[in-house]
This record gives sequence, structure tokens and C-alpha cells, in this order.
Amino acid sequence: MDPQSVLELDPLKNKIVWEYKADPPESFYSPSRGSSNRLPNGNTLIAESDSGRLFEITPDGEVVWEFLTPDFTRGKRQALYRVVPYSRGAVNALLSKHATK
Repeated sequence: MDPQSVLELDPLKNKIVWEYKADPPESFYSPSRGSSNRLPNGNTLIAESDSGRLFEITPDGEVVWEFLTPDFTRGKRQALYRVVPYSRGAVNALLSKHATK
């Protein structure tokens, strides 16, 4: 398994269903943490945690958008831990709940 990839596995068939590798490969790497989530639209949300980068890709690996945390510590971008996608409805509910306090 390549530390510079994201895999979707089918454990029943013991095979890789889908794989993302950046081009060039060294442009995507997080040695100690990271996360990925399949989104309802079929895209994948990826946290390249150690680099402080979050991005969404299509099933074909095209980057739709990316976010780089603006916080720096000792010249290095602040890490992200895990990223969890929320629907717009969930975000609106959280914001309206916060606004009423």
C-alpha cells in the first residue's frame, strides 16, 4: 500500500475498487494521519492532515476545490486532524441554534 494514495476497498472480494494517486505523487503525502470521506455526489473529501490541506476530488481524480489552513507554526502550515462532511441542512441547523443563544 502506497502512503501517497487513498483506497476504497471491497473486503468481501478482497480487491481495490477505487484509488486516488496525485500527479505528481510527491504532491500528496501525510505520514501520520489523514482521512477521506465519500460524498453523496460521488466525489471524495480528503484531508492531507500533516500538510494542513483539505480537498475534494471527482471519481476521476480531478481536484474540485482545496483549502490550505492559513495558520503557521514555526514556518509550517498547521495540521488538520480529521475532516467530517456536513450537509447544508445540518450546518444551517447548527448556525440557527447558535444564533438563538
